[in-house]
Amino acid sequence: MSFFQAQIPPLPADISLRGQTIIVTGATGGIGYEASLQLLRLGAANLILAVRNIQKGSAARLSLLADEQVRATNPSATVKAVDLDLSDYQSVSAFASRVLKTEDRLDVLLLNAGINLAHFSRSVSGHEMCMQVNVLSNAVLSLLLLPLLLKTSRTSPDHTPTITWVGSLAQAFNSLQSTPLPRSAAILPHYASEAHYSRLRRYADTKLFVAMFVRTLAAHLPQGEAEVVVVNNVCPGTVDTGADNNLPFWLRIPMNLNRALRARSVEEGATAVLWAAVAAPERAAGGTRANGAYIADNAVSR
Repeated sequence: MSFFQAQIPPLPADISLRGQTIIVTGATGGIGYEASLQLLRLGAANLILAVRNIQKGSAARLSLLADEQVRATNPSATVKAVDLDLSDYQSVSAFASRVLKTEDRLDVLLLNAGINLAHFSRSVSGHEMCMQVNVLSNAVLSLLLLPLLLKTSRTSPDHTPTITWVGSLAQAFNSLQSTPLPRSAAILPHYASEAHYSRLRRYADTKLFVAMFVRTLAAHLPQGEAEVVVVNNVCPGTVDTGADNNLPFWLRIPMNLNRALRARSVEEGATAVLWAAVAAPERAAGGTRANGAYIADNAVSR
């Protein structure tokens, strides 16, 4: 395995998202913002920015609509910033209810938002915060919006609606490698307990749970000719974002050095994510669907 990352090629030139409705979580900066920009440049008709800070979301909306390429090629695009706090199930439910009430289709649900904390914190729902934000709330959101994705599949058979989670190679470094869970352990209470919290492993644990949920959901989705929804999990690689700003200074030093030497640009990282969301469902693995797959470097790994 090379130390340096493979170059991510541009998306296929024939991809068009005309008429499509797309949700991007965590869209105010980093990969989420850049992915939103690329989606609009590809012709997305209706883009919903799911954001925790509505003020930042509104600023991101204005910035996206002011982009020269978007103004020239997709001037009628609609962009909305909608409140979504993934630390709170009530906010997740309210967001999904609003989408189901106001939208008649959903083509892509891009679950990009996530956190990496250096300390134990508990959500209002009683779960450990990283597990809540990175896994549990996104799982609930996926299930709540699944009926709309299935409806879109039935009414638009020319393409495949997709749920794409931003995952990570870090899933391989989870705490179960060194401390397997006892068979008798209740999984959610175990990970909600501060006694079982590892600040160096929790992020990896959440990404492992993402991969497991994606595979499990894919196995239960209808795959008939009339109803097809693909769910996958993509690692954008090491990307030059501020995702680790919450970590302690001593840990950021080696991470920043690694990033300086080999990181992809935010644009490249977003392109890798969008390959999973808008290209892989139709083209990956010689035409087979990338359902339940873990994707890295524009390649499907099952």
